Amino acid sequence: SEEATQTWARSGPWEPRIRAECEAVRDAAGILDLPGFSRYRLEGEGAAEALRGLCTGGIPKVGRIGLLYFADDRGRIVTEMSAMRLAEDFFFLITAATAQWHDLEWLQKHAPEGLSLADVTRDFSCQILSGPKSRDILASLTDADLSQPWLTHQSAQLGETWVQLVRVSFAGELGWEVHSKIEDTAAVYDMLLDAGKPHGLKPFG
Repeated sequence: SEEATQTWARSGPWEPRIRAECEAVRDAAGILDLPGFSRYRLEGEGAAEALRGLCTGGIPKVGRIGLLYFADDRGRIVTEMSAMRLAEDFFFLITAATAQWHDLEWLQKHAPEGLSLADVTRDFSCQILSGPKSRDILASLTDADLSQPWLTHQSAQLGETWVQLVRVSFAGELGWEVHSKIEDTAAVYDMLLDAGKPHGLKPFG
């Protein structure tokens, strides 16, 4: 009942559902549709050197992803973005949905002339696949190298559909971000859900 939800207590009518989600991710796997990222494509000769000059630390090697902290000329942190390095001077930058305009304007203002910077937020989506059975689920759908370590990424095919598999997880378990074109969101989600059912996969989040 609605009255039962009006409590500050930790327990409530929501608890069985939350417990089932947590136990699925802990013991099997969970899937989360997470479109809420902003995305930019930065490329061109000198893109890597430009990022080095804008960030407080190092940038990832080709084939890896890392978290970059961008600072102003006084050393204050302005924003953070995940950087997926696709080639020597080709980066896919990912930031929060609420930071889309702020971070794009900051990059436009500070990136050197001659680089290509595009807001591709509307072009892509993401599914989170997390849990000890996530590798088994993906293995039934793709011939990608699923032994690649933490903070790597690779292009792959799920069935006939292109995806970018990113070896990160924020649920404390084995997992991947599965990035795809926005028009393929439903197909990718359904493929993962169907392949995961025999393994105990459940939606979570």
